[in-house]
Amino acid sequence: MPESALVYARYSPRPKQKRLKMEDGETIEHQFSVCKKYCEMRNLTVYGFLSDEGESARKTPLFDRPNGSKLQHPPSEVKHIIAAKLDRFFRDTVNGIQMLKFWSDKGITVHFADQGGCSFNVETATGRLLMRTLLSFGEFEADNSSERTSAVMKHRQANGEVMSKRLPFGRMLDPNDPQRTVCCDREVNIIREVRKLRDEGLTLRKIVDIMGHIPLRDAGWSPERVNILIKSECV
Repeated sequence: MPESALVYARYSPRPKQKRLKMEDGETIEHQFSVCKKYCEMRNLTVYGFLSDEGESARKTPLFDRPNGSKLQHPPSEVKHIIAAKLDRFFRDTVNGIQMLKFWSDKGITVHFADQGGCSFNVETATGRLLMRTLLSFGEFEADNSSERTSAVMKHRQANGEVMSKRLPFGRMLDPNDPQRTVCCDREVNIIREVRKLRDEGLTLRKIVDIMGHIPLRDAGWSPERVNILIKSECV
């Protein structure tokens, strides 16, 4: 008698994709279709379909998602959990290994139906090795993308572009162009004075005592705030 499987799909559009039609290969429907065909090939009965749309695998662990949480305690008859790709579940290596062990301890086998044009499951040593390798590369790619995005934003801020409603301390909106920023002389002078005191060997707490009477735009004085000003890239 065929064993039962739960199919899971997730889609989280990138910001620039939100205005565009989703690629066919990324839709929830396409993921379900791929997994259903895989189940037919492996003689597995689909117990049900679960999906989370708009959920980031990097920001939200699987069991914290509305429908991903249902995979934590699947029905007793479910012996297989299937996703189209590994990153539909995880983007964190440690979390991925922990979750797969969690399912393994429950006697549940995890399958990936279309991982780079092939399929595999983690009930074999080869499958587990491939899973760990793909998790590591997936986490690296996500971290690398985040670093590139951060570098681009810092470059644009340094060139006066408005990147968010909260402007960095030391910058203000350009009176002649609200889409750009210029140096705020008052705040730049505060940053320079803080750095001067630090260079003289004063502790962060002592700098707070000396500068604390000067009002700040968006926060009060504290050692943590002084440290942020010292590291500011606005000067």
